[in-house]
Amino acid sequence: MDYEQYDQWSENVRMEREEYVQEKLTAEEFQRKTNKPRAVLLYSATQNNLQEIL
Repeated sequence: MDYEQYDQWSENVRMEREEYVQEKLTAEEFQRKTNKPRAVLLYSATQNNLQEIL
């Protein structure tokens, strides 16, 4: 996932959060819609491992 893809995903999550706060989405719908893409999870895991090593 490149920066532009992440930026778009992040914007989508922000808008979906607003819908959740306004009670337009259930908690389950919000969680399903905002599920992190696998590439983000792998990147986060790699960053955490690197920080532990350093």
